[in-house]
Amino acid sequence: MKKIFFGILLSIILICNLTYLKNISRENFVELNYIVTNNGMPDSFDPLDGDKSLNLSSMRMLYATPIEISKDNILISNVLDDFEYTTKTKTITFKVKSNIKFSDDTPLVPRDIAITIARMAYFRPTFPIIKDILGLDEWILKKEGLINLPRGIKVVGQNIEIQLTKSSLNPLFRFCLELFSIIPEKCIDLKTGKMQCPIAPSSGYFTIKKMNDKKIVFTKRQYLQNIPESIPYQTINFIFKSLETACNEKIEANTIITGTELGLINSKCSTKIKPSQIHWTPAARFNSLVFNPTSSPFNTRGGRQYFAEKVREDIKAKFPNLIVERSLFSQLLPGYIPSEKFTESVPDRSIINEFKGKKLALIKKAGDSNIIRESIENVARLLSMEIVYLKDTSNEALDNAFLNDKLQVDTFNSGFWAQDPVGDLSMLFTPNLHIALSFNWKDIDLTKQITAIENETDPQLVRSKMEDLNKLINNNSLLAPIAHFRRIFITSSSISSLNLPQAVTSPAPWQLIPIK
Repeated sequence: MKKIFFGILLSIILICNLTYLKNISRENFVELNYIVTNNGMPDSFDPLDGDKSLNLSSMRMLYATPIEISKDNILISNVLDDFEYTTKTKTITFKVKSNIKFSDDTPLVPRDIAITIARMAYFRPTFPIIKDILGLDEWILKKEGLINLPRGIKVVGQNIEIQLTKSSLNPLFRFCLELFSIIPEKCIDLKTGKMQCPIAPSSGYFTIKKMNDKKIVFTKRQYLQNIPESIPYQTINFIFKSLETACNEKIEANTIITGTELGLINSKCSTKIKPSQIHWTPAARFNSLVFNPTSSPFNTRGGRQYFAEKVREDIKAKFPNLIVERSLFSQLLPGYIPSEKFTESVPDRSIINEFKGKKLALIKKAGDSNIIRESIENVARLLSMEIVYLKDTSNEALDNAFLNDKLQVDTFNSGFWAQDPVGDLSMLFTPNLHIALSFNWKDIDLTKQITAIENETDPQLVRSKMEDLNKLINNNSLLAPIAHFRRIFITSSSISSLNLPQAVTSPAPWQLIPIK
C-alpha cells in the first residue's frame, strides 16, 4: 500500500514539475527578439523579390508558400491537404485546403496559388521546373499577362494540376521558396502581372503589427487551424543592427542574434561572447569572386585563376579556420571536389606581369568591413595594379559598373540546399536572376552541362555530371569560389542549445527554440 501511495505521490510531483517547467518555457519565450545583422530592412514585400537575401526572412514570416520544409527536413504545407508528383505522367498535383483565409478574411482559394505560380512563369520563364510547364512558350508569346493561365496549369475544384514536359528528380522543392509566396489575386494587376499592394494580406503564420526603419513586429495570426508545425511564439520582433552593436549589448534569454561566419570574422564579437553562445549550421553557403572578362588581365582565364588563387591565399593566411575552397559545391553535396584536385589549373608566376599597372576599381562602403573585398585590395597592391575607388556604391550603380567594365571584380555569395542541389544549381544560373553572373549566362558549355544535369534522373550520374560542371566552373573562373561559410546564431550564455535543423540551411525564425 505504501509503495502504491509513494508511487502516486512521485507521479504527482513529476507532473507538477513538468507543468511548471513547461509554463516557465512558455512564459520566457512567448516573445522572441530576432536580431538581423547580415542584412538591412527588406526593400520589398513582392514575392518576385523573394530571391534577395534581405527579403527572405520577412517574407517567410508573412506569406505561406505552397510547400514548406519542417525543422525535421520533411516537406509539409499549411495551405495544402496533399501534394504529389507523379513520375509516369510528369504531373504535380496540389490539393488545396478548404476554408482557409488571408489575414484580411479574404478566402484563400486554389486560383490564388495558381496565379502565384503563373506569375513566376510570366516574369521568370527560365526558372527551374517553371520552364518545363506545358504550353509555357506559347503562353508567354501572347503577352496577355495573367488573364489566362498556361495550358499546363489547371484548377479543377480544390486541385491544382501542373503538367510538365519532362521528368524531374525533385520538382516539389522549388515551391518551398519565398519566390512562390502566396498573395491574393486582388493584389495583382492581371494585365501586367505587377503587384498592386505594397504589402499583401498575410497567407502565412504572422502579420505585421508595426514597422519602422529599425524594427518589424510580427504577431502570430489567431484562429490558424491544423498548422503542420508547432509555433511557440506569439510575437517575433525583427530588430536590425550591426553584429558589432548586438554583441556589445546584453543578450537576453529570448534573444537570438543571426549572422554569418564571415560577419563574425569581420566583427570583434569573439572578444565579447563565449564560443558556447554561438550555434552553427553546416557550411552550405559560398563566397566567390565574379569577373568581368572584357579587358586585361581578366580577359584570360589564366588571369582570373591567378588572381582568385592569390585571394584564397590571402584569406587563408589571415583566417586559418575559414573553409577556403576552389569547389563551388560544399562537402555536403554531390559534385564536391577537394581543393588539391584543382591545383593543376593554377597558372605559374610568369603571368604576374599581366597585372602591373592595370586599373582595378574597388568598393569601399562606410562602416562596411568585408574580408573578401579587403583581400581583393591586398592582392591588387601585391600585383602593383592601379587602384581606383568607386564613388557611387548603391546596388544599382554597382550592377551597372560591373556590366560596363568599370568594376572588374567583385564578390558574390549564395548557397545550396542539401534537399535539391540540382534545382539550386539551375536557379543560380537562371538568366536575369543574378546580375553578378551575367557573363556566365553567355557560356554555352556551362548551359549545356546544367541542362544535362537537369535531365538526369540517376543520382549517381547526377553526381558525376556535377563534378564535371565543378571542374568547368573552376577552369573558366568567371565565377571563382573562395570560401564556404556557415550561418551563425548567437544566444545568451544561459541557453545550451537551439536544436538547429541541420538539413535546413536557413531555418524559419519560429523553428529556433532556445533550450536552457
